[in-house]
Amino acid sequence: MPVTIDDEPIAAFGIYTDITQLRQTEQNLRDSLEEKEILLSEVHHRVKNNLAIISGLLLLEAMNWDDDSTVSKVLMQSKLRIHSMAQIHEKLYESNDFANLDLEDYISDLVVTIRDSIKGQKNDVEIDIDCDNIGLNINQALPCALIINELVTNSFKYAFEDNQKGELKVKFKSNGEPINLMVSDNGPGLPANFKKMAEQSLGHRLVSQLVKQLDGDINVETSQGEGTRYEITFNKKKKSGSASNHFV
Repeated sequence: MPVTIDDEPIAAFGIYTDITQLRQTEQNLRDSLEEKEILLSEVHHRVKNNLAIISGLLLLEAMNWDDDSTVSKVLMQSKLRIHSMAQIHEKLYESNDFANLDLEDYISDLVVTIRDSIKGQKNDVEIDIDCDNIGLNINQALPCALIINELVTNSFKYAFEDNQKGELKVKFKSNGEPINLMVSDNGPGLPANFKKMAEQSLGHRLVSQLVKQLDGDINVETSQGEGTRYEITFNKKKKSGSASNHFV
């Protein structure tokens, strides 16, 4: 502030605060945050690599069995489940935002991987994928990935005969809230005793638990000769804690 006499400045004074320590603390916090982000990214990368190794071991074991054997089918289905988790961690490793993982490209890649892994490579099945750009954190992205894996795998295994032309639709949409995940096929539909069979099926029990983990709802529509439609709805949440906290 200037000091004047007869409108002539003769001096100036001011109040100054030394913020050197404050700026150093701020820089230390930035460095610490950057280090933690790098470490977290590396953790996801290592998890992805470990899961990929397990997936490869299952594939090698499956090659020792006939393709039509029960053991081979179980091993291949386990391999697909692990692959779906590994790819989520790969997306997280590549992402700059761990809280908003975009599943649009991931879903397309996952469906194609499942198609190519199923016996016979049923490429006559037309795939229709319609996904919005919806960002989820790992505690919701991972259950979504596993749900899609289970439902799409079941469609390729049971809805389409070898060399039969069919249609598989996967939609991941949201107009605000809630988020809608839909998987449908135009296969023969589920049997009349589906609900009783689902109680004994690991895949269907897994889907049920994953939907609970999302705090969501599931609706199944099926008709003989007209296909099956699974629809899951849930709200986007910043869920903390373990992504597997519903498995006890």
